[in-house]
Amino acid sequence: MKPFFLLAITITILLAQNQSNKQIIEEVISLEKMRYTAMVENNHQFLQEVLNDDLSFTHANGIKETKKAFLQRLKQKDLIYHSIKLKNLQLKLYGNCAVITGISKIHAQGKGLKVQLNLRFITVYSKTDNWQVVAYQSTQLAKQK
Repeated sequence: MKPFFLLAITITILLAQNQSNKQIIEEVISLEKMRYTAMVENNHQFLQEVLNDDLSFTHANGIKETKKAFLQRLKQKDLIYHSIKLKNLQLKLYGNCAVITGISKIHAQGKGLKVQLNLRFITVYSKTDNWQVVAYQSTQLAKQK
């Protein structure tokens, strides 16, 4: 009877943990989508909350920015996101860290120059009190032949 009881407790714990992980994955994926929407809508309040103060934001052109610099460029309209479409979002949990990978199609404008970008990206979230982006990096997808 004792081994069956231990097995039942173990299965219950694993099922609860799996459900909890599923909820976390949904929450962080939702935050990621909201972050991109906030970039298009120039929603500084949301971005201020979701981006960690120690953010490392590396654009596809290799330029690395801090949270302060990135938000300043958005505020001054030196960087304008016209539209962003996401696909193939995948998330892996590592304790209090979540790593999202995916593809984004971005129509943006930087320093007056309009660009259309097809990017593969990685976003790293960390949770202390709330989930926040601590790192982002993207690279241009190879052109289809």
